[in-house]
Amino acid sequence: MLEQHLDSLEFSGLIRLAQMEPEVEYLFRHALVQDVVYTSLLNRDRQQLHNAVGHALERLYPERLEFLSPVLGHHFDAAGDEQRACAYFIMAGNRALAAYANREAENHYRRALELTDVTPQQVLNATCRFLAEILLELGELTRAEQALREALEASGKSGGWNSVWPLCLLSALHARQGKTHLEAARGWLAQARAAASEQANVFDREKLLTAEARLACSEERWTEAMTAFAAAADLQAKMELRWYQARTLQEWAEACLASQQPDATEHARTLLDKALTLFEEMKVTHYAALVMDRLQTIG
Repeated sequence: MLEQHLDSLEFSGLIRLAQMEPEVEYLFRHALVQDVVYTSLLNRDRQQLHNAVGHALERLYPERLEFLSPVLGHHFDAAGDEQRACAYFIMAGNRALAAYANREAENHYRRALELTDVTPQQVLNATCRFLAEILLELGELTRAEQALREALEASGKSGGWNSVWPLCLLSALHARQGKTHLEAARGWLAQARAAASEQANVFDREKLLTAEARLACSEERWTEAMTAFAAAADLQAKMELRWYQARTLQEWAEACLASQQPDATEHARTLLDKALTLFEEMKVTHYAALVMDRLQTIG
C-alpha cells in the first residue's frame, strides 16, 4: 500500500526518488510543495506525526541516537515532548562541541535552555557553561557573560553545585577586556577561590589555575602567570584533558612572547609545537592550522 502511494506521488511529480541504498529515500521536488503539505495538517496531526517519526527512529536505530540527535530533538520538540527534545538537543550540542562545530553547538544548547521547565538544574548549569565557553571562543563576550550568569543562577538553584567553573570564566572574561575590567576580574576570581575551598576537587583546581594565569597576564605579573600556566598544563595532562591542555599551551606561549623575557621566543615555539601535536592527535584541523600560522609568524 505504501509503495503504491509513493509511486502515485512520484508519477504526479510531487516527490522524487533520492536514493535506494543504504535505504530508500524520497524528497519533495520543491520546498514549496513540502511547505503546503505541512501547513495543511492540523496541529494535532503534525504533533502525532513528529512523535511517530521520533519513536520510529529510536526503535530502528538505537545504535545511532547520538548521530541522529539533532533530528530527534527537532521531531520531539515539534511533537511537544519537551523532556525528550531537551535531552536530544543537549546530546546534539555535546556532539557538535566535540567536533568543534561551535555555532552548531550553540544553536542546540540554546534550544535546550529554552526548555528550562523540563531541564534538571545540574544539567542546566553544565549546558550554560558549555555555551559560555563556545561564545568565549567566538569572541562574543556580552553573550558569554549572560550565559555564565545563567550558569551561576542554575548553580544556586541546585545547591551551589559546581559554581567554580562559571566564576573562573567570568574572571577570565573580564581579564581579557583590559585595565578597566581588572577589578571585576579580581572579584570573580576571589569568589571562585572561596567556592573552591568549599567544594575542593581537582577539576576546580584546574579551572582556578587557568583563571589565575589569565589574570596575572592581564596585570603583567609574568612570573606568576608562567607558574600558573605550567601548573595548569601539567594538571590537564594528568587528567587527560587534551583540548584544555592544548589551549593552555597556546595561551602560555602568547604570554611568553608578551613578557619579552630572555629566550621567550624559543620557549613559545616549544609550547606551540606541543600544542600542535595535541591538536593533530585530536584531528582538530582548524586549531592546528592556527598554531602552524603562529609558528611561522614568530620564525
